[in-house]
Amino acid sequence: MKRSTFVHSLRVVGMVAGAGLAAQACAFETKDPTGTSSSMLGGSSSEPIAEGAGSTPAGAEYIYVYIFDRRFTADRHHPIGLGAGASETVTFTWHDAAGAAPAADLWIESEGRKVLQVAAVDGHPFLRSGLDVIPIDADQTYRVVFSREGDSIGVTVLGTAGDVVLHTQTVASAADVVLPATFWRASVNTNLK
Repeated sequence: MKRSTFVHSLRVVGMVAGAGLAAQACAFETKDPTGTSSSMLGGSSSEPIAEGAGSTPAGAEYIYVYIFDRRFTADRHHPIGLGAGASETVTFTWHDAAGAAPAADLWIESEGRKVLQVAAVDGHPFLRSGLDVIPIDADQTYRVVFSREGDSIGVTVLGTAGDVVLHTQTVASAADVVLPATFWRASVNTNLK
């Protein structure tokens, strides 16, 4: 028996990876009722299947072999739970790193909504909260101060000199600092464990 294989080009795999899916060695193999093998997706090469490898059940007309999409590991959540009047500080440093860039290198979520994001375009990092976009400096340490007052949490980003870079408020009693899954580049260093 012969097999036909189709392996996605790097461009397609990159698009799939950008959508958060893995496409590893995606091969597609068919055998039509006439006994010939073909690749429905094109770009095939026919070669004998090794003895005992990929054997097919007797009388099988169609065979589909290992097409899958596997989700990458989940984003890494670090909960910030604050009692009334309490505060907590998280530090971060953004630096340019090699690898695939996520939509944000760090973000703060509250009740499933993004309150603040640290991201970059072409090596230029910035903070985003709502419609506010503030450029920040690479390789500088910033502090994110969470403070709870009543039924809301204030999120303040302080620069190296203690100056307020960005402040936002959200009605919630808890928040999460979220780092992207380990598949993505590691552009942010934090004091989170």
